[in-house]
Amino acid sequence: MHDSGARYVTRLFWHYQDKSLWTPPFALAQHASMFFLDCGRGPFAVTAGHVYETYLECRQRRRVRSTQIANVDFDPVERLIACGKNRGLDIATFRITPEEIAATGKKIVRGIGGLSR
Repeated sequence: MHDSGARYVTRLFWHYQDKSLWTPPFALAQHASMFFLDCGRGPFAVTAGHVYETYLECRQRRRVRSTQIANVDFDPVERLIACGKNRGLDIATFRITPEEIAATGKKIVRGIGGLSR
């Protein structure tokens, strides 16, 4: 089960520096899990809403130096589709290309076909 799930899950992470104290550019990092889903209209990236909110707080309080999904540069603010955290849904979704997903080496979870649009 672990190996099967690991084919679909990757890591979202960002490096940052503290604004008030000197820290090396890539010494501090936060990370979370992310996966890719396609419900019939193209793939998108999914993580928890609280992860996205933590990222936004980190951008406000610190100097974010880089953000990546696996080995792919990624800007969550620029790519945001929706964040349901403020509506009681702890989920955030982001635009991503099939080529970027391929570069992570991860698979896409395919939704059930035949859903109404």
